[in-house]
Amino acid sequence: MEKFIALIMVKIAWFFTWPLPVKKNKILFISYFESKLTGNFKLISKELKKSDVDYEMVFMIRKFKNTLWAKFKYLFNFAVQTYHINTSAVVLLDGNNFPVSNIKKKEETKVIQIWHACGGIKKFGCDINRRFPIKNYDYVYVAGEAFIESFSTAFDISKDKIIPLGVAKTDILYDKDKMEGYKNEMYRKYPVLKGKKVILYAPTFRGDGAFELKYVNLDMAYLSRKLGEEYAIIYKMHPFLERIALDKNTSENIINANKVDIYKLFSVADVLISDYSAIIFDYSILEKPMLLYVPDLEEYERDRGFYYDYSQLAPGPVCRSEKEIINTILTGSYDLEKVRGMKHKFFDHHDGKSAKRVAEHIEKLVSQGKAQAKKI
Repeated sequence: MEKFIALIMVKIAWFFTWPLPVKKNKILFISYFESKLTGNFKLISKELKKSDVDYEMVFMIRKFKNTLWAKFKYLFNFAVQTYHINTSAVVLLDGNNFPVSNIKKKEETKVIQIWHACGGIKKFGCDINRRFPIKNYDYVYVAGEAFIESFSTAFDISKDKIIPLGVAKTDILYDKDKMEGYKNEMYRKYPVLKGKKVILYAPTFRGDGAFELKYVNLDMAYLSRKLGEEYAIIYKMHPFLERIALDKNTSENIINANKVDIYKLFSVADVLISDYSAIIFDYSILEKPMLLYVPDLEEYERDRGFYYDYSQLAPGPVCRSEKEIINTILTGSYDLEKVRGMKHKFFDHHDGKSAKRVAEHIEKLVSQGKAQAKKI
């Protein structure tokens, strides 16, 4: 029923806005992961503003919330998105978009998928069962050539349209001054972190994200007791799970950082604990140790599936219990060679200029669109 209502809303909006002309300098940004301009979109728009061209940039940044009222309000957001899609020269997405995939797209409008994650471990997109199709993408930007195969099948797009320009937000991780500033900011906000070894726990969600959300619980209170006062634990759930505060785990040495940018947390983390989340790709850039907590590995592989042999991909010890995590941390049994191997296998660019490359490609598409319009 939800899908049917959304489809009707989008089709009506499309019918009334299709006759409107495409604005040749208009660039639309759509995200349902954030409530404000940040990350890839913030850095890309900043680069575009440096251009001699006066772009009209429209930002539809609205975090999706899995509640009945939020879904109802999002239906009207779909209608507005459809209007902007029909009148934009370029549409940038950081996640799959219902209107884009369910309307007839104008040929002069170029839709670019700038996926919110640096890569994919778990299968996604067209490679899993979906509630609506994925189509109408013209290009997908990725971190490196190693992702071309998986992103091609995930987005059902030819490999020559997968462009390894790098991921804009990772420019921050290559900026030592920026990361040092983040670290100082974190110490001011959380003075308890100073002088401690910081463990960052950042897992992904289970389920489909929109209609089913689950997570694997990690007993952080137990970890904190066993590791002792020398350690502090920060946890950040996936954006879909931010409402899970896990207050029963909080103490002076256990910090709920659900509202803090993940790269700021990277700046103070000594060790990352994650699972099937693509943030392990981002974290590998810093060449810091990590371990993987995957008590549901066989179940997850059976139900969701991976693009890689997980045990071969994992850039650190694979742990099935809290006791294994504690032993790994206390003995320092990490594998930094695998971390560096991940960094250089999956990222083609290490110059901190990915946002510039992305912006230049977008400008090229806008310029080509103008030239074609003049011929017509």
